[in-house]
Amino acid sequence: MSFISYQGLLKKLGDAKPSYKELLLTVEWRAFRERIIDRDNITCQKCKIKAYPSSGTDRYYTKMDPNEYEQLLKERTEEIKKNPFIDLLPEMEGGFHIKNNLPYPANEIDVEIHVHHTYYVLNNLPWEYDTGSLITVCSDCHKAIHKNEIIYVYRDKQLSSSVKLISCTKCEGTGYLPAYDYFENGICFACGGSGSLNLEING
Repeated sequence: MSFISYQGLLKKLGDAKPSYKELLLTVEWRAFRERIIDRDNITCQKCKIKAYPSSGTDRYYTKMDPNEYEQLLKERTEEIKKNPFIDLLPEMEGGFHIKNNLPYPANEIDVEIHVHHTYYVLNNLPWEYDTGSLITVCSDCHKAIHKNEIIYVYRDKQLSSSVKLISCTKCEGTGYLPAYDYFENGICFACGGSGSLNLEING
């Protein structure tokens, strides 16, 4: 997917102000996002799951715990052996591979990596924050943060007054919908990627 510079976006929009969704598709945000992810060693700062980039894509994967993988392998092997139509099973994708004519679970699992703003400032662009105020998280932990923690939206850069962030119910506050990752990087169409119903960024 191609990204546009912020100045290019402003020129394209003319008098219209960019939406948060459009800002998340800029070169500036992508570079800032990667900077945070690299700083955190592609590791969720909550559950500490370590991810690895998939070559040539914008996706990440993680490796199963060896003991869990061996147990799953044993269970899957027994399950497949009981299947009388094993010869009819095609090669499987998305977590399984063929070994000795049996579909075995692969030990690599896709994982979504997000960058979380620990607070927001009205009218700040997504990359106009101190790097210390953003952390790398997996999608599950990102949802948990927005469900269990209070995220504040400050009215100015002095952080003098704030309102509580109201999380988007569609994406559970993450700003992303994994099922639609093929379209505009899965940015939530309900909240425009802000993860909130009361966050307005004027740009």
